[in-house]
Amino acid sequence: MKYYFSVVIWFSCMQLAFGQEQFPSVWKELKKEATNVEQSGPFYLLSKSEIKALSVTGAVPTVVRKLDHQYYVVKQATASQSSQLKWAVNNQWKVSENINTRRDHVKDTYFVRTSCTSALAGSPKLNIKPASHLSSVYEVEGKLKDVLDQYLNNDCVIYIGKEALQPTTDARVLDLNLTYNKVTTAKANYPQLDGSGVIVSVKENQYDEEDIDLLGKGIPSGIESSNVDSHATDMATIIGGKGNSSVRGTGVAPAVMLTSSDFSDIIPDTDEEYERLNVLLQNHSYGTVVEHFYGTLAEAYDASSYRNPGILHVFSAGNFGRSTNSEGLYQGIPFVANLTGNFKGAKNTLTVGSVDTVGNAYIISSRGPTYDGRVKPELVTYSMFGTSNSAAIVTGISVLVHQAYEETFGDRPSSALVKALLINSATDAAAPGVDFNTGFGAVNADRAVRNTLAGQFMTDEVVDGSSRQFALNIPDNAVNLKVTLVWTDSAAMAGDVSALVNDLDLTLSSGTETWLPWVLDSSRKGIRLAPTRKEDHLNNVEQITIDNPMSGSYQVSVSGFDVASSSQPFAIAYQYDTAGDFAWSYPLGGDNVPFDGEVIPYLQWESTFSDGTTASLEYTIDDGQTWHLIEEEVLLERGFFRWSTYPRDLHISRLRMMVDGVVFASEDFTLSSPKSVELGFDCGDSLLFFWNRDALAMSYNIFNLQNTNLTLVDNITDTSLLVKKADLATSFLSVEPVLANNQTSLKSETFNYLLQGGSCYFNSIFPNSFPEENRIALTANISTNYLIETIGIERKNNEEFEEIGTVTPSSLEFQFNDLDPLQGINIYRAVAVLSNGERVVSDETEVFFLTTTPVQVFPNPVERPGVFSVFTRDLDGTSLKLYIYNYSGQLIFDTELLGDRSGISTAGFSEGIYLYRVVGEGVDETGRLVVE
Repeated sequence: MKYYFSVVIWFSCMQLAFGQEQFPSVWKELKKEATNVEQSGPFYLLSKSEIKALSVTGAVPTVVRKLDHQYYVVKQATASQSSQLKWAVNNQWKVSENINTRRDHVKDTYFVRTSCTSALAGSPKLNIKPASHLSSVYEVEGKLKDVLDQYLNNDCVIYIGKEALQPTTDARVLDLNLTYNKVTTAKANYPQLDGSGVIVSVKENQYDEEDIDLLGKGIPSGIESSNVDSHATDMATIIGGKGNSSVRGTGVAPAVMLTSSDFSDIIPDTDEEYERLNVLLQNHSYGTVVEHFYGTLAEAYDASSYRNPGILHVFSAGNFGRSTNSEGLYQGIPFVANLTGNFKGAKNTLTVGSVDTVGNAYIISSRGPTYDGRVKPELVTYSMFGTSNSAAIVTGISVLVHQAYEETFGDRPSSALVKALLINSATDAAAPGVDFNTGFGAVNADRAVRNTLAGQFMTDEVVDGSSRQFALNIPDNAVNLKVTLVWTDSAAMAGDVSALVNDLDLTLSSGTETWLPWVLDSSRKGIRLAPTRKEDHLNNVEQITIDNPMSGSYQVSVSGFDVASSSQPFAIAYQYDTAGDFAWSYPLGGDNVPFDGEVIPYLQWESTFSDGTTASLEYTIDDGQTWHLIEEEVLLERGFFRWSTYPRDLHISRLRMMVDGVVFASEDFTLSSPKSVELGFDCGDSLLFFWNRDALAMSYNIFNLQNTNLTLVDNITDTSLLVKKADLATSFLSVEPVLANNQTSLKSETFNYLLQGGSCYFNSIFPNSFPEENRIALTANISTNYLIETIGIERKNNEEFEEIGTVTPSSLEFQFNDLDPLQGINIYRAVAVLSNGERVVSDETEVFFLTTTPVQVFPNPVERPGVFSVFTRDLDGTSLKLYIYNYSGQLIFDTELLGDRSGISTAGFSEGIYLYRVVGEGVDETGRLVVE
């Protein structure tokens, strides 16, 4: 069979390569091509104006493929209509461009979409089933040749696509740090925002609901996976971990509730499932392979968002930033257009990439543009271990925005408004302005929440050809004006050359001056260029910025440039700063530096001083009596400083930034690392745990996990605590130093004493034989000497233990010498006598000792079946052989003895008395062996 792919593929590439201005001339060439193709179905090429003209007749053809804003593939409405349609096309436009016809004999799974209400006919060569949740879409398994033979010329079929359906997770959480994206700042400034009342769905495998950071947070969904996975647990922890385990277990929104959806079905959940579970946000920290087209999955997520305008889907960009795309307009260009899954190019979702600690695009983070040149990812967060973590952070921040909006305005925000608030408040990262690496910048949780609470947004809707205006008053001394427009667009059709359906335009004006959005050049040669101001007819996110706006009245205008639906809702977010401002972001009052007590910290601030302004950075650890220089000339516009020389001991500290004689001081914060807590003993009904004293600690808070939360149960001044197990709700404990003014530093990592391998005082007791000195040395290690009066050393004699000495331990390790050991096996134990008279007995340990005889057989008598050992003194490598005779003098067994301790089985021996003989150079020992 011959397949014709030239027409539509050629047009798609020309469209993107030459830009929309070139469409008319390209269209003429396409029409010439179209008249000569083999027609095999009722499909035609029409312009938008031609479609409108036909609509007057009442027989409107069905649009089945969009080529650009003006031209479409249509299906005739009636048989007689063909006389009105001039440019017939063959059916090759139905086939997704990423399908490789050279592999048409390879078995695979394909999506097939129909425009008819009747079911898709099956075939003996193909396995076919309806795609879950998707109307008129089928998953067809078989060879491409058979799929095309069966469905290409079917007048009902309008799309045949190859899309990856097997998701894989991106990365584990190894570097959670919520300071970079100002999450800790938001928590400090708005402590009432914790995620209460919001439900998030985590679409992947099931997270561990028994993880102590996720206790009590789970809402059964009925669509969760049966596979519990550590990656899903990590994502759930980033979004809403309670922090019961440590500071790294504290999520963005600790009070949020969580549910789960199995990502083995990568298609969106049903509208009914979202409504039943009351889900407002869904996190997708997974990917498939690099795909560069608008497929069924992208269409499905756009359609889901359009039908459910309150639900925001957050996707990780993927970890294929080093790869080179092999399909579409950008094929062969390294490090671009490598999002992992066509669904990540959906326009109504939010796709998130990663940056490093100084805001540079992380090399492994996947990048845009999308197949049609749109901006993806829209946002980035800090993560050096993959974009999974970044997506989860943004999902958590979205929770805070939701809660802030609901508690302030008594309603739920649309996903378009949440996107607008997040994008508009982002801090520029990497190259200046929007780019295909970091989108509109790094998420700023504090600014997003602040703008939400301040009501710095507008929502409305617009129809085709109309516009809506909003007044915006800008005060004196304002800088960094930013306005962002976002709308949730109706879904395009899988295979469309561009995804935008309803096209809105944003403008900002004041007096006679008008500003347009920043738009990137999406051509092959222009994708690394800086943005320019122009109309945007590609994205459903548009942003205008003015660095130094004049004060006065501005007008924000949103126009319906090309709105196919009856009306298009939209959201606008805006913000501006005041020149000459400075504010610390991290650390704030009560924070700890470093964030987790271990990683070298980055001090962070927000400044609107002019570019090039420098300042002197200092710190104090004695309440301002002495100030120590950190850096003499800090560039304020950077917004961060890596403080590698911070004091490593526990201190209460303060920072100050001095700008032209003006001092900007931070609040007090702590410098500390997590407490290291040791288990002293685990004895019967009691526990002892202890830690090193801190010079500044006034006391210590003791926490125990109770129900689902780490709960304060005691405050003590000592550095050890003896507790009754019966007084603890669970086996999880943590310690927190309390400093002056009731300020606290980092808690210890929560430990489960059941997993500490704790002993009752004795960790180990180890004997070592020294025959040449006629002694056995015992080395013992104890967990603590707390309450110990003495330790007795006992040796077993026959069946009883006898004390052979005592020690009073002054450290946690001590030695004792037995100067009169027994010949053969010596069995020892230690007995600690406590101040209350209680005795704690160690495990037994044994050692073989021979000095007077070269050979010993043990045990003797020996049971049958059983094993006896032949012990020999160190004879400098002499080879020995064992012979066993019965009482008639017959040799019944012999073997070479390997080493100084050999085990011999009695399984082949009868009960009775035997004679043994051990023979070697200088050795000839005999004796009697009794087998019982």
